[in-house]
Amino acid sequence: MARHGKKVTTRGVTLVLDTRSDPDWNVLRTETGYPVARQTKQTVGRRFRQGTNPDYTGYLAFNLEYLNPSDETWHAYSSDAQKGELLDQRFLDRIAQAYA
Repeated sequence: MARHGKKVTTRGVTLVLDTRSDPDWNVLRTETGYPVARQTKQTVGRRFRQGTNPDYTGYLAFNLEYLNPSDETWHAYSSDAQKGELLDQRFLDRIAQAYA
């Protein structure tokens, strides 16, 4: 996972990674401190890729959630996310679009 305070800008929205305020989650916040997404710090188990040539070793999954701006509740984005996917560009674009 990236370092605390890392800033990422996507679609004109700057988001800041907070790895210290919550012992269970890495939280992505707007520059004003409003939380928009989070990923668990602890693994939720091992996942295996699907397909004709599966990855037999699998990978550790970390829940990824986003805060829905319309109803102010956390919603699951992926229960199969890999560590660090909180900063994945596709995910960031979707979050920024919701908060732009």
